[in-house]
Amino acid sequence: MTTVFDTALASSDLSLDRVLNAGLPVALVFYDKELPAHLRQTADSLARQYAGKVFVVTLARDDASQSITRFNVRQFPTIVTVRDGKNVSRQENAQASDLQPHLAHLVGEGPLPAPRAAASGPSMRRETSGSPLAVNEADFEREVLRSDRPVLIDFWASWCAPCRMVAPTMEKLAREQNALKVVKVDVDVNPGLASRYRAMSIPTMIVIKGGQEVDRWVGALPEQAIRSRVARWIQGATQTA
Repeated sequence: MTTVFDTALASSDLSLDRVLNAGLPVALVFYDKELPAHLRQTADSLARQYAGKVFVVTLARDDASQSITRFNVRQFPTIVTVRDGKNVSRQENAQASDLQPHLAHLVGEGPLPAPRAAASGPSMRRETSGSPLAVNEADFEREVLRSDRPVLIDFWASWCAPCRMVAPTMEKLAREQNALKVVKVDVDVNPGLASRYRAMSIPTMIVIKGGQEVDRWVGALPEQAIRSRVARWIQGATQTA
């Protein structure tokens, strides 16, 4: 039996999977240091309105670094809705008025909200934040094939448990290494790239150097094993520099 909550739930990396697996669609509201008051009030009000139909969940940046990577959050606040393990809709740089249309669509009571441009707000651009860079079909050639550094690509999906296991290692490598670029490709959002690079099982990790594939492996390797695989490409790039 699904528990009914009539207020927004505060969650974190430690508890989010329990909420996602509790049997109801979920609206996630990611925020930076403090959730804007109007958005918090709206979240609580809509949680009461949709009680028993949807979980409304808030996640603070400091408590949800893995979830932020998992759901490709780049700006705050961001709304992401999830049903049956699949992303349904999202809105970056969200306002309080954005939440109700996303909830309505999530429960089949409204159309898919058109994404509103997110031109302002606290940014999480991966290149400067020390996190893996989320790339897609549009920027793959620029960010990966034309990169002046070796690139480690993590083909992943939000529903993939092994992908979440290696996410902390990807974060560490992105923070620690200037000689290696670490990027992520969501296979659900970019099926063409997944097909092109034969990423049939995930996570699939591929190293690209000079526009060419030079190494690949499949599965959630331990951190030290991943470090060993990329070490020669990091050393080579450092020596070249």
